Amino acid sequence: MLTKLIENRYLDIPNLGQHANNITTENFPANFVRVVNQSFHIEQSQTEKIKINGKYFKKKERASSIETGDAVHATKDKTHRNFTWLPYVPGFVTCAPLIDKPVFTGKMSGCWLAIFMHNNTRYVGHVGTDVDKADITEKAKSAWRDAVDEGRITPVSAFNPVGPNLPQINRLNLKEDAAEFYGLYEPNGSAYTVVLGALARDPKRRRIAKVCAMNTNGDINVF
Repeated sequence: MLTKLIENRYLDIPNLGQHANNITTENFPANFVRVVNQSFHIEQSQTEKIKINGKYFKKKERASSIETGDAVHATKDKTHRNFTWLPYVPGFVTCAPLIDKPVFTGKMSGCWLAIFMHNNTRYVGHVGTDVDKADITEKAKSAWRDAVDEGRITPVSAFNPVGPNLPQINRLNLKEDAAEFYGLYEPNGSAYTVVLGALARDPKRRRIAKVCAMNTNGDINVF
């Protein structure tokens, strides 16, 4: 996926959904939910004229749509386009296996992401805090900390996609777009903040502003 996140190209993002309808809690710590059937891929980009208020302009842009399921081709390997979408659920730690494709999640406004081991499987977790609801935030934080303290999970790495390691806003290539932040973990464990610019002229289209490599800690170190 990382190789397809090319600066100043565009993504058409569907309603990926923040609900975790397809979940299981079996054998997981309290308030952890494992999401399933959340596979998506980035389609091959197409060059098209810009459309504003129903009118087309000469200027063109390269855009890719995000579609459900893994990319499939009869003769070419398209696995580099695939990713797992990880929903955000306030008060819970949502998680998805990190095996052979990246885990992508957002929008980010302060939640921590982490890789952890559980029953010999590596997962990415999104700790669902909420800056406006202290009880929800405490529930999510306690879920993570209790699972670590009780030995139910083993932390591997963690980062805050909008934390202090993120470059200043004027260095994120946002131009006049509204900023959206997403978190990305690659299968090799590298962590990134993906900065997208939301376009006023098209509610589904985003411009890829910047992909920032982020430092990680061995565990979440703020709670």
